Amino acid sequence: MKTGPDTAVAPASAWARGLRARLGLWLRWFPSPDLSDELYTTHPPYRVVIGEDMADRVIPFAKKNGDLWYKAVEAPEAMWMENSRIWIRTVMDDGAYIIDVGPAPARENYPLPSSANYAIELEEIARWGYKRYKFAPVPGE
Repeated sequence: MKTGPDTAVAPASAWARGLRARLGLWLRWFPSPDLSDELYTTHPPYRVVIGEDMADRVIPFAKKNGDLWYKAVEAPEAMWMENSRIWIRTVMDDGAYIIDVGPAPARENYPLPSSANYAIELEEIARWGYKRYKFAPVPGE
């Protein structure tokens, strides 16, 4: 198994394996010619979309392009941040392409992230020096 620079939460626990199994239920590869050639292939790895404002930005962008997004698993609120961290590590561990639609322009901190979950994902991507990451703001913003 590939691991990142911080392997303390590598997907080895039963909980993390369960999360990976649940993610596997919806992880599929759907190519999209809309983005640059460097992100377009006709086989796995899959692509995921991250950013702020899931309902109005991330999910519509992902659906339009046939990509995936984070779907929260049922967990106590105290686990939400760690779930985001584990999810993005799993995505990177799988070698997925990550498309970042960025912070939501309507939020107070724009152009900085306002969402702690999104900030954690960006922190992990930077920590790993992940190469399959692309900033691709929502067209028209």
